[in-house]
Amino acid sequence: LTPPSDRDPLGEPVPVPELAPVEPDPFGADRWAQVETALPAAGDAVRLSRLLATARAKDPDLPQLVALRVVHADDPIEPGVFGIIRPTLLWPRSVSARLTDAQIESILAHELCHVRRRDNLFSAVHAAVQVLFWFHPLAWWLEQALAAAAEHACDEAAVRTTGAREAYAQSLLDMAQLVSRRGRRVA
Repeated sequence: LTPPSDRDPLGEPVPVPELAPVEPDPFGADRWAQVETALPAAGDAVRLSRLLATARAKDPDLPQLVALRVVHADDPIEPGVFGIIRPTLLWPRSVSARLTDAQIESILAHELCHVRRRDNLFSAVHAAVQVLFWFHPLAWWLEQALAAAAEHACDEAAVRTTGAREAYAQSLLDMAQLVSRRGRRVA
């Protein structure tokens, strides 16, 4: 074997390839800091976007190409992700006012884990199986077992990703209080 050289087999110099410049991440946390200074009145949406970018940056397994839409809800409901092809985060406005940044970041890490694991796709596949085998008790048991396993996996990932065990636990308690005060059941 011959060591690599700056000449090709015919003795001609090998040109140095020009690499394309690396573009900064248009959705990075630094971009949201710029937006906050430019639009201080944007408030909740800018804060949520900045925390979402921070949560995404902490999870290297999350595909960065997944565009996550955020839809704000006025009802006091739990945050959640719906949609299979184009995931959408349903975010209640009352949550942002009551939780700290660390708590919101841990909830976002949990919801991003559902996107990464494609839990909504597996739930849809299971729903199709359940329609076919509606009469079988195992199909009904499996629905609850899959949902519980997905929640436990995302809880563990949120704590591992953010490192904020207490903040995540407190956010779960605060969410349960907020939703149960309005007469809704917590999932």
